[in-house]
Amino acid sequence: MMENKKVNILGTEYEFIITGDTTISDIGDNAGVCNPFLKQIVVKDDLMPHGKYRKEEAKKYFEKEVIRHELIHAFFFESGLDDLARNEQLVDWIAVQFPKMLKAFQELEAL
Repeated sequence: MMENKKVNILGTEYEFIITGDTTISDIGDNAGVCNPFLKQIVVKDDLMPHGKYRKEEAKKYFEKEVIRHELIHAFFFESGLDDLARNEQLVDWIAVQFPKMLKAFQELEAL
């Protein structure tokens, strides 16, 4: 299955692909990859190859987290912050914490 969409990252159009083809953008064993040169974000359609998550709800949550993770890479790259884009710990922290941050922003009408 291949699903293609376009997403605007700070004025730059990125191709967003969900696929089972691991040769695209050298995704390899990764769940997703952001390629700032090709302006492409690729996420595997089967993110649980080793059965790590068995429940469908956990699988969906992980898929969304991977998508957020790759989007954050793209935002950093398009901001010219390549060093931060390569900081996996920071990118992962934002991807995991963003839903909680968004909820707090919404509660205080800070958007």
